[in-house]
Amino acid sequence: MASSNHKRTARRPTSREPASIRRLEGAYYLIWATPPGESTPFEVSKEVAGPLQPLCASSPFCPDERIPRLRGRSQGDPGRPNRTRIASVLEYERNPRFQGPSTCPYRFRTKEECYRDINVKAMTQALFSQEEIATVSNFLRALGYQVEAEKIPESQIDGTRILKMHGQIYNFHETRFEPGPRRMVLCMIRSSVET
Repeated sequence: MASSNHKRTARRPTSREPASIRRLEGAYYLIWATPPGESTPFEVSKEVAGPLQPLCASSPFCPDERIPRLRGRSQGDPGRPNRTRIASVLEYERNPRFQGPSTCPYRFRTKEECYRDINVKAMTQALFSQEEIATVSNFLRALGYQVEAEKIPESQIDGTRILKMHGQIYNFHETRFEPGPRRMVLCMIRSSVET
């Protein structure tokens, strides 16, 4: 007598509705690295390279926001004491007729939209991805740093938060630019004064 060794398969649902797929929210990471024997951590991010708004040659200014002026200054020529030469310098002045973005290649209606876009692009380039966080954290731990990673969900990168390295840097800030793994340049900043 032959035995039947076949597996039972589950029946598929007969519903014709498409399955709903939920996208997992992405996240980026910011590293806080404290040197050995110290208590103030560095904010660690990656170098931002390349233009953030390649369609706009005058970014972060609007194309018609500034007026170029060629200024000349006479300088003595050290090789010829009786002659002077004119050194030309290109300077930009604020355009008094500027009313807001009108010729924007990105079609921003306000300067705030432009700045928010720049901030989002700078933040996503500077923060570490899921793949990079382990490598960079291990690299910094090997150098003796105590490392903590701050997870920043993609939905929170809306242009309102600015990394310390992208803000104003004062004389009380300590900054370091260190070569990191995978040819990254690590940008490290901390403040001795709380701002």
